Amino acid sequence: MIRTVTGYVREHGGMTAAALDDVLATVERAIAEGTYLAISPQFVVTARVTGS
Repeated sequence: MIRTVTGYVREHGGMTAAALDDVLATVERAIAEGTYLAISPQFVVTARVTGS
């Protein structure tokens, strides 16, 4: 997922290649160390309770 997002950023700009490489290196290091956690909320649900 992180690789996909950094690919989009590389294509469309917004961060330097060096910054993106740092992000990917950090993720790869965390995976190797067993400390990687990514939370990717794909749906945000909002609810409102009204009085009856």
